Amino acid sequence: MANSYPTRDLTGQQFGRLKVIEFAFYRNDWSQYWKCRCDCGKITIAPKNNLVSNKQKSCGCWRRERGLHLTRTGFFHPRISHGHCIGNPTRTYGTWRAMMNRCYVKKQKSYKHYGGRGINVCERWHRFENFLADMGERPPGKTIERRNNDHSYTPENCVWADPKTQTANRRINNR
Repeated sequence: MANSYPTRDLTGQQFGRLKVIEFAFYRNDWSQYWKCRCDCGKITIAPKNNLVSNKQKSCGCWRRERGLHLTRTGFFHPRISHGHCIGNPTRTYGTWRAMMNRCYVKKQKSYKHYGGRGINVCERWHRFENFLADMGERPPGKTIERRNNDHSYTPENCVWADPKTQTANRRINNR
């Protein structure tokens, strides 16, 4: 027989930033969902299990305020403190993210040519804001270039370069 009301009334209870307004619905597996108002004012629906176990404490505003988002690799990284990731990431941010991935994510196709042979990113550039301050916005038609391909990504070793310059600076051409 189907339950028509929740077994434990959570109405009025506070869970982190979420205050339960009313019962919302049951899902097919009989998990309960509750309508909540976040301290930021947004209304959200949250599963009972997430509320009572403290897995969900806000509508998502806490994470946005902290400027964090969960990447595909399972790590949190700064997101909105610099404004380059809201909606579609900027080309400058995409360049920085690709540089970080090819140096540190072993699953990346190009890892063997970068991180796999010891190329890394200077500690300062592990924060996008610092990379942006040192390199500036990526100019149209240019990408990041290491002057010396055997050295890591550092402010002293990197410039924005056009494809022709980059082709001339390939490892195969420098031997």
